Amino acid sequence: KVAVNEKLLDGLDSAEKSVLIQIKSSGTSLSVDKITELTKLEPQKVNQILASLTIKGFVQEAGGSYTI
Repeated sequence: KVAVNEKLLDGLDSAEKSVLIQIKSSGTSLSVDKITELTKLEPQKVNQILASLTIKGFVQEAGGSYTI
């Protein structure tokens, strides 16, 4: 079970939380395609969320995959 600090998530919307939780629970880096598959969100929405989460410092991108 993944424990995510709720205080850190307060400023995020439900889609951002969903992406963040999927990445964290995977325990590894995930591609945009895999995140799209897991969250059932549109690819352009996933890209927008990943950009936002990267800017906010929640995730890091390396080689086309994202990790916490």
